[in-house]
Amino acid sequence: MTNRADMPPLEEPSPSSVEVETRALYEGIVQFRSKYLAGQAVPSFAALIKQIEERQRLLDDTAEQATQAVVEEFERAAASINLRTAPLVPTCGLVVAGAGVLDKFTSTPPVLALSAIGLAMVGLYFSVVAMFTHAGRRTVGLTPAQEDVAFARARLIKKEANAQIGSALIPLGLIVLVAVILTL
Repeated sequence: MTNRADMPPLEEPSPSSVEVETRALYEGIVQFRSKYLAGQAVPSFAALIKQIEERQRLLDDTAEQATQAVVEEFERAAASINLRTAPLVPTCGLVVAGAGVLDKFTSTPPVLALSAIGLAMVGLYFSVVAMFTHAGRRTVGLTPAQEDVAFARARLIKKEANAQIGSALIPLGLIVLVAVILTL
């Protein structure tokens, strides 16, 4: 039995046009948030490789140590995204329960309650996708390679974009619910 690390790297299939457009959309969301809403910026792959090379030169790290430091930074950033978005899950539950109670026991138009529920549930979907997206090294236990930096960067961008979409939709559902309550 051979170890995967002893074999040549796997050939990556070329991404479909939908995957490329989705990646571009995720990049756009993250760039917009980092530029206009004081979000965390994710550096380009070239900047990360430059950082690895500088770390090797300045700190006398090996290539493996420098790469591991960059990947671990992505892993910490991914954990912070989970911490920021976790409180939205119970908020989503409150919106859905509140809208359901309003729809059942009041004469509010069902469209308003259903729109609050829909926004909260779609926001929950994006938040859960963000929470369960792994943004770190591909293979746990092995020293990360430069391919892992590209993988971790792409997954962190996907994670951040999904978290931002969920973070916008769930409060929007809450706003709709509060607006419905205030019109009673």
